[in-house]
Amino acid sequence: MRVSDWSVMINNSPRSAPAVLRDIQQSHGALRLTELHRFTDPAEAAASLALREGKPEALDFYFDHGRVHVGDLATTTEDAFSAWVSDRAAGSTRS
Repeated sequence: MRVSDWSVMINNSPRSAPAVLRDIQQSHGALRLTELHRFTDPAEAAASLALREGKPEALDFYFDHGRVHVGDLATTTEDAFSAWVSDRAAGSTRS
């Protein structure tokens, strides 16, 4: 499944956060952020906005900067869970 297919599926699900926010925006209006403040690298900010818009080419930034790591499902799942357990044991309350 391509990222664009995944994002379309998630963003158009009636239960997804993007769908709910889109409905609120259409019904009541909403402001849309046009500037990002959490990135110091303008290229990363642009990639983030492009990814939000569902543009698959936005992934180029992440691949080119070593941000995408590939692994088998079992190992990746175990690594993510182990990191979460370690963070929780160290006192992190982030989910």
